[in-house]
Formats: sequence, C-alpha cells, structure tokens
Amino acid sequence: GANNNFDTNGDGLINSQDEYVEICNLAENTVVDISGWQLGDDDSGAYPDFTFPESISLQPGDCLLIVNDYCPTVDEPESCDTPVDIISMDLVNTPFLGNSGDALTIAKMDGSASCTVVYGNVACDDIDPLDIPPFDINACDSWGTDIDGCPLLISGDSCNYLPLALPIELLEFDITEGPRHSVKLHWSTASEINNDIFFVEWSTNARDFEVIDAQPGAGTSSEVNYYNAVHYDPHHGVNYYRLKQVDLNGTYSYSEILAIQLRKFEEPVIAPNVITDGFRILGNNMQYDLKIYDLNGALVHSMTGLESGKYTEVNLENSGYYLFYVIKEDEIFRLPVIKI
Repeated sequence: GANNNFDTNGDGLINSQDEYVEICNLAENTVVDISGWQLGDDDSGAYPDFTFPESISLQPGDCLLIVNDYCPTVDEPESCDTPVDIISMDLVNTPFLGNSGDALTIAKMDGSASCTVVYGNVACDDIDPLDIPPFDINACDSWGTDIDGCPLLISGDSCNYLPLALPIELLEFDITEGPRHSVKLHWSTASEINNDIFFVEWSTNARDFEVIDAQPGAGTSSEVNYYNAVHYDPHHGVNYYRLKQVDLNGTYSYSEILAIQLRKFEEPVIAPNVITDGFRILGNNMQYDLKIYDLNGALVHSMTGLESGKYTEVNLENSGYYLFYVIKEDEIFRLPVIKI
C-alpha cells in the first residue's frame, strides 16, 4: 500500500505488516460461523495458513479485517487492544500478497465449503497446492489485474473506487434508519475540486447497485458542504449504500460501502391471547400463515392466507396452552395462547 498510504495498523510505517484481507457476510438473515476455517495464499511451505480462532461469527452485513500485523510494537498479541472487527495474524501467517498477482483461498476445515480469488498474473488453473484442507478449484474467481498497491474489490482495482481517489475531502458519510423504515443518508465534504454531482446508489447484495438519488456538487470549494438524502423504499433486511462522485470532466469514483439492516414489518400479535373459539392476527402484513401446536409438540391446526385483523374461528378441543406459529414471509413468530 505504499503508493496509497495504507497504514492499516497506524504505526506510521507503510510495509507488509499493513497487508490485509477483508471478508464480509452478505447474507440477509444467516449468521456465518468461521471458527476453525483456514485462510491461505499459494505460497507453499514458507508461510502457514491462518486458522480462525474459536467463536468467530459474522452477523448479516458484518465484515472482518484480517491484518498481517495489527500490533507491530507488541510482542504478545494477547496484550494488544485489537478492535472486535479486526484480527491480527502477528506476522506468523499468510497472506503476503504479491503486488503482481496472487491467489487467496478461504476453506472450511472439512473441505465442504471454499472460495478462491485470484488477481494479476495468477490464474485459477495454475494455483499451487495449499496447506489448507481440500477445496473446490471450480469455486474460483478472477478479480482483475495488477493492483499496484491498491486494495482489490470484487468490482476490480480499487484505485478507482476508494475515497482517496475522489477530488473531494470527505469528512463523513453515514446512514441511519428514519421514520417508517426509511434510510437517511448524510455526508459532508471539507473541500471539493471540480465536483459535478453525487449519485446515491443502493444495493441488496453489495454487488449490483442502482441510483436512487442525485445531489449537485459544489464545483470547487474550500468550505464545508453538507448533503442529505432519504431512501423511502429500502429492502427488508440488509441494505447497502455508496456514493458515486462525478467530476465536471465525467470521471468518477466511489465511496466506501455502508450497510444497514432493517426490520420493515412489526411483529404480529394474537388478539386476544386468551380465546374461546376464535382470534385475530394483528400486524402490518396483509396475510399470514399459521400453525398451531399443543405443548406436546403435536400439530393440531394449519392455516394459510389469514388476513391481518380478520376474525378467524378455530376449534381447539382441549383447554390449556397452545403455541401459535405465525409465519410471515421468511420469519416465524412463536406466540403463546390460552384456550378456555
């Protein structure tokens, strides 16, 4: 990263200790446990592959930075105050990523899942055997050409994507949930040079983006400028946002990608929850499916397409406690109900 001042560990030096790999969980509802998984490049023998410690999980939308040496002045890594979203390999493990090309593989210990990325002058067909468990060589993607010290993204060489390449000094860029499950975006610049326009882009998978708003830039300015946008129709689950900044000459660059998880639907309730022969499901979804179980785990009723707020009759033979499983899209809500 010497060409672009990537001092990842903040020690004032730019060297191989600052090399890093970032992995993200792009799933909407699935937590990924990577405890015991291994990470390695195709340097055989000299550098052992990195094994993730126990209890390492990625929540939906979370990312984890794996740095060669985050604590270069500390002999014992346990004594380093490493942030929760960063893991330091302490210079004893791979990857030492080649500027002209390399391969990187992450694999589960039993070899049942893996992913390989190559770039530069390394192709999927000529990866050397790794120290990691067996992996699927067909699960390999090429991410571009020589990065020349720039972080490499799934979309290609990030020399064209990093905020450092923007003709602006971006002070902040943040997103928050607004009223009625909207998303509010705010960013500000300390200075701008020939800045024509900002496009606000949105995605549900962090790969395919669409423009949802545009804000005129300040041209050339040395004053602080503030920008705001609102996305009124985001997706239920994880939403991703970035800024596309366009110069007056038409060249453009991207900001970092920010993620936010939304629960657009309120949790349904059974009304009343003490029933004789009927009930209503109250919620902001149009329809629900329902399964009713007794306390022995036996399914006693199954219904589909129940309208929110509409009274539904049900014949439960025995008095006592029941569990109503209200199903809305990919979510299930377990609600206790008493039959008298």
